[in-house]
Amino acid sequence: MSDHGPTGVEPEDAVAPEGEGTQLPMHPCLGSVVGGPGSGCLVLFGLPFVAVGVVAAGAGLGMAPGTVHVSESAGPLGLALFGALFLGAGLLVSGMGLRAIVHDRLIARRAAESSYDEPWQTDARWDPREGRDRASRPLGAFLLALGLLGFMLPFNYFALYGHDRPPAFALGIIACFDLMPLLALGHSVYLLLRRLKYGDARVRWPEVPVPRGSPTRLVLQLPRALRGWTSFDATLRLIEERRVTRKTKDGQSTSLEAFERWAQRRTFTPADVDGAQAVFEVTPPATAPATELSASPPRYWELQVDAETPGVDWHGRFLIPVY
Repeated sequence: MSDHGPTGVEPEDAVAPEGEGTQLPMHPCLGSVVGGPGSGCLVLFGLPFVAVGVVAAGAGLGMAPGTVHVSESAGPLGLALFGALFLGAGLLVSGMGLRAIVHDRLIARRAAESSYDEPWQTDARWDPREGRDRASRPLGAFLLALGLLGFMLPFNYFALYGHDRPPAFALGIIACFDLMPLLALGHSVYLLLRRLKYGDARVRWPEVPVPRGSPTRLVLQLPRALRGWTSFDATLRLIEERRVTRKTKDGQSTSLEAFERWAQRRTFTPADVDGAQAVFEVTPPATAPATELSASPPRYWELQVDAETPGVDWHGRFLIPVY
């Protein structure tokens, strides 16, 4: 690291080569959709689960043909719950495929509408002047909590009301898994409180795209609720998401993880802020790769802001259109 520009600014000297960089633990990924022929396969793969879920749920609710057998141990309600589980899984998988198909068609339409070879016009719908905080998304976290709750309902039903009660260790395992929807629900409440408190934060840029190789002033419009802070950290980083495969006891597991290939950081104090605005002068390297939100996995530039305040802290993330 070497010091350049105003006090407190620490840009890295060089961009890490492709496939390298510093892993960012617990950093939320944008994710990606699988385009091409794989999208249709996902839709077809989910349909049998949807069909089984509809039949099982209908049998449990008494709406299926009388030839459908309901076991005594399951009971109508248990069968309906398991049917709902299959139905939800099928809709999720097919929905991922449909989302990918819509995504590919949207990118193709944007490319056809563009008069010039300007990837920022097809990659995303950038606002010409500003970007908004994407760190707090309580609705997505709440839907995740509901999904986990629905997944655990059939298992809890059989554990509590089944004819053959499971052993104590099985009940303990189910109880441990029950913590997941509770933790997800608590996280969604936290995100909601943070959104309600800091929902008006935004960052302004002079133009789209933000160029590489030349200084750019990013103007951070601080949220009105930001009070009682002594300093906050702002970091512009180039993030590359990768699919990482690790060995497990049962084989292998693959997850999408974020890696930092370049970063420029600055610590702001109240003396650096003019009213409710903080100016962050950044210079993305000319040799750095550009944003590719439509890639799979994506690559993007992100401005992260962190401030400790009384009560709920502020953690903001803003996508920056560097091309």
